[in-house]
Amino acid sequence: PVKWIESRAENLTTTAFARDYWMTGELAATKDGIIKALRVKVTADHGAFDACADPTKWPAGMFHVCTGSYAIPNAFVSVDGVYTNKFPGGVSYRCSFRVTEAVYLIERMVDVLAQKLGIDKAEIRFRNFVRKEQFPYTTPLGLEYDSGDYEPALRKALAAMDYQGLRAEQAKRRADPNAETLMGIGIVTFTEIVGAGPSKMCDILGVGMFDSCEIRVH
Repeated sequence: PVKWIESRAENLTTTAFARDYWMTGELAATKDGIIKALRVKVTADHGAFDACADPTKWPAGMFHVCTGSYAIPNAFVSVDGVYTNKFPGGVSYRCSFRVTEAVYLIERMVDVLAQKLGIDKAEIRFRNFVRKEQFPYTTPLGLEYDSGDYEPALRKALAAMDYQGLRAEQAKRRADPNAETLMGIGIVTFTEIVGAGPSKMCDILGVGMFDSCEIRVH
């Protein structure tokens, strides 16, 4: 007989995992940086079995976040969940098991687009944000954002960090061949739909489960 004994800390560090996604993404955009379409293909590793109570939420959660805070008119997203010979997958304390992956993908693509077009990474976000007057906004994947005002929020953050000053310092370091360190500046935004039940995932999968309820008051 074999007896397995582990502490809570050992359990946290050695069992279950999240975030093992293989992702490929493409953006279609105009020369002035306006994003017109998004295409994403994802393979989501679930491990030997699902550790969370709602296994559909793990891969399907990608649909909530992958279009970001941007008014992208067209999107195609394909997510395949696969089982492998790893620990059980999809535990929330490892990560939100959808947000980080989706945010990394869309934000990295926006950064690369800015680099290719020679547009500042903050400016390209301003050009593509969902505008205040567009709310409530329905994404091309059918999910609704009820409210938001992204541009002034980012402008306040840039002012607080002295973004232009940091850009000047970065340019100075890059121009100095004797600079001991280089300087990177990252900008990330994301929008996550929270407080959602499994019904939207079931809709995506074509399964009707929690579309209605009966409330009785005594």
